[in-house]
Amino acid sequence: MKYHRVTLALLLLYAVWRFGFNLYALSGECVDNPAAFTRGGESATYSALAVSMAERGEYNLGVGERPFTRITPGYPFILQLNILFFGKRWILTLFILQTFCAVLAVYFTYKICFCLRGHGTGLLAGFLVASYAPLHYLCLIIYREPITFAILALYLFLIRPEAYRPKITYVILGVLIGVATIIREEQLLLLVPATILIFWKECEIGRDHPVSFRGLKSLLRSLTPFSEIRLLRRALWKTAVMAVLIPVVFTPWIIRNAVTLHRLEMMSSNGGVHLYLGNSEEFNPEKPLDYGIYSRIPELENMTENEVNKLYLRKALKYIVAHPARTAENAWFKIKMLFTPSIRHMDDFPFILLAILAGALLLGFSGGCSEPKRHAIFAGMIVLGFIIEKGFSYALFFPTVEFAVIPYLGLAGAAWMLFKREQPLYVLTYLLLMSVNIVFVPQHRQRWMIDLLTIIWTAVILHDVAVYIQSRLSRHPSD
Repeated sequence: MKYHRVTLALLLLYAVWRFGFNLYALSGECVDNPAAFTRGGESATYSALAVSMAERGEYNLGVGERPFTRITPGYPFILQLNILFFGKRWILTLFILQTFCAVLAVYFTYKICFCLRGHGTGLLAGFLVASYAPLHYLCLIIYREPITFAILALYLFLIRPEAYRPKITYVILGVLIGVATIIREEQLLLLVPATILIFWKECEIGRDHPVSFRGLKSLLRSLTPFSEIRLLRRALWKTAVMAVLIPVVFTPWIIRNAVTLHRLEMMSSNGGVHLYLGNSEEFNPEKPLDYGIYSRIPELENMTENEVNKLYLRKALKYIVAHPARTAENAWFKIKMLFTPSIRHMDDFPFILLAILAGALLLGFSGGCSEPKRHAIFAGMIVLGFIIEKGFSYALFFPTVEFAVIPYLGLAGAAWMLFKREQPLYVLTYLLLMSVNIVFVPQHRQRWMIDLLTIIWTAVILHDVAVYIQSRLSRHPSD
């Protein structure tokens, strides 16, 4: 439909403008003062690794430094390519790439919600992602999250049961999870929902009738067809291929570790320290989290990073076993911490939400208005909200799920979709990725990525509420 194509194009243009506006404002500084973007924290580490690879073919933090193993090389490799191809303009081209990834996330979010609830819901969800403050912030910093944000959006699009293609989906998922994991390791957990999807759909295809989600017992019964060994064997084969493709993506890293460190190692040597930081006497809810602890570990002077990782892993496990009550209290605090605002003084989004709701009430959902007119009314109410608010907030940041009612709307949407037995793998994906923050040290940046699911659920529940209101108001008073 022409109207759908035009409005989707407008959504993508809006996303390009929102992300590109900030990029354009900083483009001169990216070229003239690159040191401003590589000074301190993880940005400095990523930059040093990329420069080391580009100039000396080594993966360390500088000349004469020991081999580096705390971060897998996916993101530094992307930085290295920018350095090799674009020279002094590499930071600008990196930010352009990250902005492109953000726009891709907008597109795939639209496609997901379009498949779930239609064009209008897709536009709303895409608009919320394009207006998401942390994503604007991350696109202009040397952080890996914008790329993993786009990968997660594509992954969520692919694991919808109706999107499953028996001959190719498992291959695409294997490569995608491998790429996501070498950039950010906890993405390996995405293998679990993908495995369930393969067993689910192979059983359905082999039996020539749908295998619906009717509770955990029926799902497990569908996924374990012991009476149909052929189906089980086929699902196991495809799962094995998908799983093998992940270390294939890691092959250069595994070979490097075997040659340089004389051991086979696929993951980084950082998990033990992160587990210790979130489960030890060092973790105190009354104090700010100390993410820079690694630079002050005394054992690094006479131990390798791998040995330090194992040492702190044992310390963390010993603490968890000795203090189960305190560990549970800390886990609850981590959850509360993750849902507190992490980008402050930016309050545009409540106006957007109120404008959309006001537009819905103004329209009355009488059913007598065409789709273009309904969308025009919503857009007009959003513009009116901006006029009342006197423009955008600083740096054009929108907090969306960072504030007030949005997390609750999103979680309510998740519960509603589970109640309707829709997309249970989305809920599983959310819980798996959120568990990383609860088990290890919590990071807002990690939670920002899975806010993509919260945005999808928010759009879905707003759509269903609107449809319910429409059905109620369109009834004859005597009914």
